[in-house]
Amino acid sequence: GLKTEMAAVVSQGSGRRLAPAGVQYAKTGTAEFGTETPPKTHAWMVAGKGNLAIAFYIEEGAHGTESIPYITDFLKRYVP
Repeated sequence: GLKTEMAAVVSQGSGRRLAPAGVQYAKTGTAEFGTETPPKTHAWMVAGKGNLAIAFYIEEGAHGTESIPYITDFLKRYVP
């Protein structure tokens, strides 16, 4: 199911660099916008560990993996 697929993003997919930060599941995505050819894209990534979920959005990004440094930095500083 969805949980298994999101875990695979971290264990074998585009979110592998999140694993050292303890991330257990993640998903990236893009959405085209505007009238340019090729269109610009919004990029995003959601990631989680335990009961904590993080979403990071890049207004003009090529791929959601651009969020990885920001997510890992947040997790380093996060104190529950």
